[in-house]
Amino acid sequence: MNKEKIRLTEKLRTSNNEEKERILKAVLSRKQRLKSPQKQELTRSLFENNIDIKVALDSSVTIFANIVHSLFSSPILSICILCSLGYIYKATILQLDSKIIQLVFCFLSLGFLVLVAFVSALKDKFNFLTENVNDARYWLTVDDFDCLTHLLPWFVSDAQVEGAAWLNEILSVLWSRINAGVRKSLKQCVDQNGFLTESALGFPNDHTSFRITKDNLGSKSPQITGVHVVQRGVQRNQVIVDMEVTYDGDLNYRIAGRFKLVAGIEKFFIRTNIRAIIGPLMREKPTVKSIWVTLLKRPKIEWKFSGFLRFLNGQWLKYLISEILYSLYGNPNKFEINIAKYILQKEVRLREPLGVFRIDILEAVALPRSEVQVCCRSGKADAYCVVEYENEQKITHVVPTNDNPEWHRSFIFLYTGNHASFIKILIRDEEVEENDILGVFTAPISLFMEPEFNGLLFSTPLRDPDNAKFVKNGKTQLHFRISYFNLSTDIKSLKLSHGLMRRNLPVAVLTVLVDYATGLETAAKQVKTPELRSLVRVSVGNQVQVTSIKERTGYPIWEESLDFFLFNPHLEDIYIEVVDVYYVMEKRFLFLLPYSHKKIDHTDWVELSKEGTVVGYVKIPVSSIINTEGMKTDNIYQLLGYIAEGHIKISTSMRLTIYSQTVIDNQMKPRENFPEEEKAFADEEELIRQRQDILRK
Repeated sequence: MNKEKIRLTEKLRTSNNEEKERILKAVLSRKQRLKSPQKQELTRSLFENNIDIKVALDSSVTIFANIVHSLFSSPILSICILCSLGYIYKATILQLDSKIIQLVFCFLSLGFLVLVAFVSALKDKFNFLTENVNDARYWLTVDDFDCLTHLLPWFVSDAQVEGAAWLNEILSVLWSRINAGVRKSLKQCVDQNGFLTESALGFPNDHTSFRITKDNLGSKSPQITGVHVVQRGVQRNQVIVDMEVTYDGDLNYRIAGRFKLVAGIEKFFIRTNIRAIIGPLMREKPTVKSIWVTLLKRPKIEWKFSGFLRFLNGQWLKYLISEILYSLYGNPNKFEINIAKYILQKEVRLREPLGVFRIDILEAVALPRSEVQVCCRSGKADAYCVVEYENEQKITHVVPTNDNPEWHRSFIFLYTGNHASFIKILIRDEEVEENDILGVFTAPISLFMEPEFNGLLFSTPLRDPDNAKFVKNGKTQLHFRISYFNLSTDIKSLKLSHGLMRRNLPVAVLTVLVDYATGLETAAKQVKTPELRSLVRVSVGNQVQVTSIKERTGYPIWEESLDFFLFNPHLEDIYIEVVDVYYVMEKRFLFLLPYSHKKIDHTDWVELSKEGTVVGYVKIPVSSIINTEGMKTDNIYQLLGYIAEGHIKISTSMRLTIYSQTVIDNQMKPRENFPEEEKAFADEEELIRQRQDILRK
């Protein structure tokens, strides 16, 4: 260790047990993190065996000893004091008239300096100036406590850090194999005569004749004296490990040459705290793409060169190397060890929509009546309309007992790029037992993306779902309009949003990816739930959506995307709540055995989640997404509420609706017949006419 550190006293070894117990209690009371009984016992054994423990003696009772100990321990301060004394000597003593008095003062000054140097040498060698009056008394200062903490292993001084004895055993076994491998590599750098080759040295070896005389890596392997796995605020696809690495090597390498040139290294010591960021983790081999390493503390480096390299043993060079390493790779700087450089990683990406469909259901004409009339009913249908697109389904209200129901409802769907998908509109009759289908209309969604059909008001005959024929010979018709708008990330589109707001169209579409959450286990005791059954409820304005339920885990992974329509992005906020629904599920399925929450419709969980317990929440303003590059964010947010150290990973993406004047102009045109169904209807009439002609003949 450095000379500046307090030296180990032999008197601690010879002191009685009560004195050792008092020093141990002082250290443990100072270091509140040593709470584990095993770590207290380990610290006690370290004190008893005097292993790397430095204890200060009691301060001296003499004023002279205090002055020497405080002032002359610093070389710079000593030089300043000596220069000041020299200036006083020149300015005062040399100005005296009497030569005898000048000589007396000169001898006194020189004697004082010699005495100070002699006392300082005795202080460093015999430590007699700091001898205690009472040999049985010891005490530790604040600096001594810091020194003791520095010298203790990391896993002893921190309760959250664990030891790695098993790993050190593996390293010690492998160290001999590594030593043999290094020797084998060095043999490749030597020619047949035993001299180092030119490729190994970098210059011709004809005149120097350098050869390797000693090549021993030593018996001491690197030791990991503490391991801590970071669990809070860590991304799902990463593992962060903090380690304290110590290497006190007894290696011995030496080369010799002509002219008695000898150089070698006999000792090397390094201790530092490093952080290894393992990730991103992949689903393909080799599982880990890269490892990032950063230094958490300034490394302490010691070495001992021999031969003509002894000039490199200066402390200034060791300090300079330590500063350079910490400036290059100190946190947050780091270097990468790329393991899978050319393997593409499959990441969970946002499902970003490409466009927006608005479907206006206006009315239906001449619906068929029921053949069976019950009680006072006239047979007229209680009609409602169902719009289906991909996996979404939206329903209008019911218009009772009307052959020509009017709904005037608008529904908005997202277009994700599936060009071959269809839009399906069904008109149903609400019944007590089973709702009958009165008519169906189906058309490819790509048809309404064409400029000549986009935004037009159509009238189309409905078909019978059983035989695909027109209902009532084409008299039953549906009036509807489908408008399509593209989405973009161009911020200029936001300036044209006033025209969209006047027509009740969304200004933008927000996609929220709920990735994962951490630290939920800390909330289980506070909410008094036997086990966590958590879901995430996301609210934007009056739109509420929920994720699926993850049971029995404090680290749930959802990876689910939720879409929302924004009508005023500058004033809207995103409310994200982590809800525990354990008691909601138990109360709902108390008498239904066996039960499964998967049988419940997804929309029902929106209402059921309101009865659950909110264990954590976070609020994100939409305006913060607008100001980002590409209008995308990917952050880990601190959860507020019952969770002390809970985090949730949220990714967002926003796309703006492009205002299209062509679509607006088409919406002002009068109603037209749907061309595809009109052609099919004409073909069917022609087919019926041909059949009637055949029957007449």
